[in-house]
Amino acid sequence: TTSRVSATTAATTAVAVSALAIVSISSWITLFRRTTKEPRIVSLCPSTTETLYDLGLARYVVGRTRYCPKPPNGDDSNSDTPVPPKVGGTKDPQWDRIRALKPTHILFNLEENDYTHRSRAESICPTLVHTPTTIEESMDMILDLGNVFQVDHEAQRIVNDVQSSLDQLRQQQQHPKQTFTFLYVIWHHPDAMVAGRGTYIDSLLSAAGGVNVATQINDQRYPLLPKNELDVQADFCLLSTEPYPFKESHLPLYQKYGSNCRIIDGEMLSWHGSRSAAGLRYLMDYFDETK
Repeated sequence: TTSRVSATTAATTAVAVSALAIVSISSWITLFRRTTKEPRIVSLCPSTTETLYDLGLARYVVGRTRYCPKPPNGDDSNSDTPVPPKVGGTKDPQWDRIRALKPTHILFNLEENDYTHRSRAESICPTLVHTPTTIEESMDMILDLGNVFQVDHEAQRIVNDVQSSLDQLRQQQQHPKQTFTFLYVIWHHPDAMVAGRGTYIDSLLSAAGGVNVATQINDQRYPLLPKNELDVQADFCLLSTEPYPFKESHLPLYQKYGSNCRIIDGEMLSWHGSRSAAGLRYLMDYFDETK
């Protein structure tokens, strides 16, 4: 897996977004009237792009980042859905190329993208801003996209799947009641970084019964991990496969932070939107295997 951000970018983004004093990041969500003409969508966030495909909107996506997935059957030469061109990365999109695509909507994420680029997107066309930090906000985003692009039925179907998966995870966690502490490491070099409270990752793990010990470090959303041991060792130290591509070889370096140090699928824990349901089901199996 190729990392999407450098260590410097990761740290800068974490500090910058935290500096926005995000109390309820859903307040950034931009709502639009239902579009009345055929949309031309440029999506700058991989999980949002995937959600568009799952909503049946692949044929309307005219631009995506180099980290975004292809549409279903995108490699099939007989498919009637063209593969949208790449318009750069999530942090460095090619704005001239985006403008040339004449989009009707740009989909923007304040964490995945450089939040200072929001005005550049808005100067081209209406820009939908979604940055879910909870499972509930992820479902709200799906419904919002369904409303804007007139695929309400598909949006509700996906949300029902997410809600069902969330209910099943919570039920599993309650019978018998299971709680555990965790550290979720997202970056390694030059400084280790963890997902703190108020993040989408924390929301999923909390639903599974997790208690984030990153609060022992500070109250930032993405604190740097101290090089010395924490006062309390976590039950699980989870090394994510993205944005930093942690591998089994990294486990010995982090064993001092958790009694159980393991690799975890970063896409499943950080991709919101339609991936939320799969992420919740992944956690059901992940922690069931540790019993």
